[in-house]
Amino acid sequence: MGQLLNQSQNKKRRQDLRRSSPPAEVILWQHLRNRQLSGYKFRRQYGIAHYIADFYCPECQLIVELDGSSHEHDEVVEYDLMRQRYFEFIGFLVIRFKNEQIYRQLTEVLENLLRCCEERKAR
Repeated sequence: MGQLLNQSQNKKRRQDLRRSSPPAEVILWQHLRNRQLSGYKFRRQYGIAHYIADFYCPECQLIVELDGSSHEHDEVVEYDLMRQRYFEFIGFLVIRFKNEQIYRQLTEVLENLLRCCEERKAR
């Protein structure tokens, strides 16, 4: 699996995505960074194969994706579904939240993420 993670050819793209993160990603990152979610390590804009996940918890094999308004277009929905199927095929759990959930229900989002981490770690 090591060959699939954070490949160097995507480094510039990952850096650009971190620099231009939408506000919802910045807000969520402020609550996930530095093991703030019960000690779980999350990485931001992490490369997995030729895809880049918004957030990734290696300990739980968990990917968190945030969807803004651009994710409502048919071609983006298809691409997201293809990515998610790939991630799930190689053993990751993918959780999706809408940006609006980060703005309006952040506590619930964090509780949901913690519950998923604990369930994944217990298996």
